[in-house]
Amino acid sequence: MSSELTRRIVFGVIAAPIAIAIVVYGGAPLAALLAVASALAAWELFRIARAAGLTPFDDIGVAVAGLIPLVVHARFLRLYDPDRFIGPVSLAVVCLLVLLAISIWARGPSGKPLGSVASTAFGVAYTGGALSYAYAVRYHDYAFAPAALSLGGGTLAVASGGLLLVLPILLTWAS
Repeated sequence: MSSELTRRIVFGVIAAPIAIAIVVYGGAPLAALLAVASALAAWELFRIARAAGLTPFDDIGVAVAGLIPLVVHARFLRLYDPDRFIGPVSLAVVCLLVLLAISIWARGPSGKPLGSVASTAFGVAYTGGALSYAYAVRYHDYAFAPAALSLGGGTLAVASGGLLLVLPILLTWAS
């Protein structure tokens, strides 16, 4: 067994129960976990994009991908209200236009600004957006609704839909 594989197995054995506990607990710890995971996933995706010859804006993309779960958490806490402030779609369009302007200004038209912006926007949406969905699923009515399991003569209260979040984590680490 290689030392890299051993490190990954040990990390998974330690991290899986911690991640599951954070998902069950929810709140700010879940938002922080998703923010860190989004930023790391964006960094990895941008590294792959660079290897393929693209030039994404790594720093901006990693930061924005990490911020998306925190904005979702702020929405849940009612600190960000899209009805009173700029909505998420309008905010995304403004960010794309600013990113395109930065790309043209910093790299010029010959620096392939469309490819840079496209790879950055995709990385942010794919990592930050997709992982933020876990926050929405966690707080969905069916995700952790109490249910009763009949065990012999008694009953045991369980989170009926918790597998919606825990199962993908377990399947990812198992493969």
